[in-house]
Amino acid sequence: MKQTDKEVAREILTLLLDAQKAGTVRSTFKRLAPGEDGRIRTVLSPGGTETGRLSSGTSFLDKSTNLQNLAKKVAKLDPLYNVRAIIIADPGRIFWAADYSSAERVLLAYIARERRVIKQIEAGINTYKWFAGKLFDMSDWESMTKDDPRYHTCKTIALAADRGVGWKTLMNTTNKDSDLTGVSFTAKEAKRGIQLFHSLYPGYKRYFAEVEDQLRATSELVNICGRKRIFFARRRSRAEWESLVKEGVSFQAQAVGDVINSRLRAIYTEYDPDPLRILLQIHDEILGDCPKDRLTYMKVARLVKRVMEQPIDIFGKEVVIPAEVSVGKNWANMRQVL
Repeated sequence: MKQTDKEVAREILTLLLDAQKAGTVRSTFKRLAPGEDGRIRTVLSPGGTETGRLSSGTSFLDKSTNLQNLAKKVAKLDPLYNVRAIIIADPGRIFWAADYSSAERVLLAYIARERRVIKQIEAGINTYKWFAGKLFDMSDWESMTKDDPRYHTCKTIALAADRGVGWKTLMNTTNKDSDLTGVSFTAKEAKRGIQLFHSLYPGYKRYFAEVEDQLRATSELVNICGRKRIFFARRRSRAEWESLVKEGVSFQAQAVGDVINSRLRAIYTEYDPDPLRILLQIHDEILGDCPKDRLTYMKVARLVKRVMEQPIDIFGKEVVIPAEVSVGKNWANMRQVL
């Protein structure tokens, strides 16, 4: 490859990446073959992760598969890659989905006591747009749309930097998916973005130090929902220790998994299965179905949103994570109603 013309090498690599993605999607379609009754099943386990989130997998008891790894980004390349489109609601019913908006970022800002981010959240300021204004020296940052490449760039930097990710990891992981996201970094750009973020939001680095001190003292952390995790850190190199601290910071942010579990219980206990039915929990989203008439699905949407937006106590402060509710006849094409 090094001896090949750059343009030719680029074309070859693009074709190889496209072939890899097509192969991955093909295998996904293959394992999504439904059972005899036409249904696609999964098995949710509360013990499959270290953070309390439910994991999705298979079982020897029935034909099943992992439904939490159906990629959305790759669907932008070709409609044929839109795997979720084949998952459709039962006749006479419609899917509803309740999704938290930037849940981990909101939680981490309050947990880390990062004052500027907290003020921006409470004032309704989009922190990614504000950061873009600083990074790109924009006076009209408020008018920026979410489709703007600069918005995606700053969101990518923010979601990495607030977890302690360094510039090199940011650059490598971002560039790997640049054909899907349209975002890529040079080393200089990644360094500048990380440095500017921490100069504007110093609370995160202070919090990283607190997490490190706690791990050195007790090797364990307890999240805001009371979940305890022990981190085994003996005889680690400096690089391994830094990775462990980042893992500890992420563990705190991922308390959103416990929050969603509590919301699942509340919805199920109070309302399931009539008029709604819970089908799946994936990342920060709950998926269900209900009768498809507008009166019913709007009632369900309001009900679910109310439960999802119940306040969370973080160090004596009540915090509400915004939830968006969408509906659709298939899982790929959902429209927001609340």
